[in-house]
Amino acid sequence: MSLVLPILDDTRDVTAYVRVTPLPGFGGREVTFTKSLSKGTTFTITNARRCTNCLFGTEIDYRIAVANAPDLASYPVFARADTLAVDEVACTAGSRR
Repeated sequence: MSLVLPILDDTRDVTAYVRVTPLPGFGGREVTFTKSLSKGTTFTITNARRCTNCLFGTEIDYRIAVANAPDLASYPVFARADTLAVDEVACTAGSRR
């Protein structure tokens, strides 16, 4: 389903944040590790941010909490709006649209 890509902060040589993307994701030296998430993994959207100086238009990122992934709890985790598109996710009972 999705691939988790932690992003390296070159200035401090640590993982700065985690990005959830659809497979196959992307690679490079800025990716510190990868982790596959199972179909049915629950995300809770906790925040939203909009890029106002992006090269390719306005992008929206959602900060999410990933259920049953304690190894990700110490990182800020983000997913782009297109990752959370209708063909990738489903809302569950009790959620808001």
